[in-house]
Amino acid sequence: MVFVFLIGLLLNACHKDIPDPEVKREVSIVPMHTVRAENDVVVLGMKSEQSFSVQHHVKENNVYVECFIPDISFTNRNTSLIVSVDGKQKKVVTTAAFIIKGLSKGSHQIQLQVVEKNQRREDMKKNFEVLIR
Repeated sequence: MVFVFLIGLLLNACHKDIPDPEVKREVSIVPMHTVRAENDVVVLGMKSEQSFSVQHHVKENNVYVECFIPDISFTNRNTSLIVSVDGKQKKVVTTAAFIIKGLSKGSHQIQLQVVEKNQRREDMKKNFEVLIR
């Protein structure tokens, strides 16, 4: 009787350690002016010889991105950024700062390309890699 009780107890205890199945989440991109992230973003920079520079920070499964493009303004709505993740275009944003949300664990290639007056600027393209843990 005690033996049956111990086996039942062991089976019940092991049942609680079963991991939840991975749920495939949709990646979303949110402009920074709609998100509050005042004091929790540490920024890593990427500079190059081109005038287009990008800073990004990974926090959990989100990537905070900020672009610096001299002599280009996003306020007139003639400028936008095409955001691609792992080779797939995800969104066109009209702000220089935004968050890529919901990335799965692993390495991801991010590409940003400037669009001015509906023309893609091949000289204004940035690629970087992020690692989600």
